[in-house]
Parts: sequence; C-alpha cells; structure tokens
Amino acid sequence: MHKCASTFLQMQVLNHLPGYLGVHHRVNNENDLGWELVLLAPVHGRLQTDSKGLEQWIENVRVRNRGLGRVIVSSELLCQANALSNRPVLDFLDTFNSFLDPERDKLKVILVIRNQAHLLASSFSQSSSEMPVVSLFTFQKYIKKSLERHYESYNWYNWYESLVRVCGLDGVKVLLVEELNDNEVVDELLRFVQSDTSTIGNGPLQTLRKEENVKRKGSNVWTIQRYNRISHARALVTVVFNRYW
Repeated sequence: MHKCASTFLQMQVLNHLPGYLGVHHRVNNENDLGWELVLLAPVHGRLQTDSKGLEQWIENVRVRNRGLGRVIVSSELLCQANALSNRPVLDFLDTFNSFLDPERDKLKVILVIRNQAHLLASSFSQSSSEMPVVSLFTFQKYIKKSLERHYESYNWYNWYESLVRVCGLDGVKVLLVEELNDNEVVDELLRFVQSDTSTIGNGPLQTLRKEENVKRKGSNVWTIQRYNRISHARALVTVVFNRYW
C-alpha cells in the first residue's frame, strides 16, 4: 500500500535478495523489470491489464532469471485505484495467475498496511508541497475527498479477503508498518519469500531500523512541506492527464 514503508522494504530488505526486480530509485529503468510490470497493470493511467504484454513479460523473466527459485517485484503503485475499480490489481493478479504453470509456479503477495488515520496524515503531509495554501480547511477537504473517492481502498479486511481468493491462504502475507523494525517480522517475510532467514545477501541479518521519517515528528504530529511548483505541476498532470511525470 502507498505510505506503508515500501521504500524501507525495497532498500533495506528486498534489494539484498536474489531475484529482486525493483522498483526503487537505485535500479536503472532500462534494467527494471519491476517497473515494466507496473506499466502493464491497470494503474498509472491504464484502465485494463495489457494481457499480451504480461504474458511476454513472464516469458522474459523466465529467460533472464533462469535458475532462480523465485523473483520479487515491489511497487506501491500496484495498489492504486483507477476510474473503474478501487482494487484493479485483483484482476491483474488473476490474469497473471492464468499465465503460470500450477505445477511449478506459485504467485504470492505481501500486503503491508498501517493505521488508516496515520496513512492519511502522512499522505497529506507529502501532498502539502503541491498546495499553494495549507490550512485546517485544506486538510479537512483532502481527508473528506480521499474517503469519499476511495473509502474501500482503506478497508484492509476486504483487501486481505480478496487477495486470498486470488492467491490462496498460503499465498498472502500481511505485515504491519508499526512492526517492521522487529527482526522477527523481517524473518517471517524472508521465510514467506523462501529466502534464508539468517542472511540478507552475503552478510548477516542485522537489526533493521527504519530511517527517520522526515514527515512525522511525533506520535500524532506531521510536518507541512514547503510549496514546490514542480510538485504542483506533477500533481496537475496526474489529475488532468492521468499520467505520472
């Protein structure tokens, strides 16, 4: 999910595992098969899954990662709503499953969630750089609009239930953002992706600490970002053209 420590997991955990395909800013786009997958999903401006492209992507991954027991993709964009559905990724995963060999392949999903009020506050903090004027009124308007448009997107039980229907009970792992600094939770994640729980890469698994959250300054305090014209322009492009810049 967005605002659920995806960068932390990508940079400090998944990036050290064989078979990780992105997405994060240290992976060149030309080598980022994870980003290619996102572009085939019904998010990021697309309303329907590119089925033909997805089938070809799976074949390309098989060829380029021959010999690996599994591959891993991570992107919060896959959890986005679009104009047709609050959870379009479910149909995408269903199509993905249809191209797999049930005798040798298993699709698994890691769902990272957090307290919804904290998620919305963090989201507003990040979006505040796109707002020329920030006030209590703009905060209330932002929260109201988010809940009216995508209320179901914040229903974690429905997310879990729907994912289990697609991937099976043993194919879904739920993690809480508030527990990600616990090594036992990281061990559970590594077991789920069938990786050695004693190592990340070639080194020992050290106690993982989330980087200081620059937006959150206290248990219930978030910062307001300075207005940024470029961020504002990017937001307008997203709203008007349904594209990311």
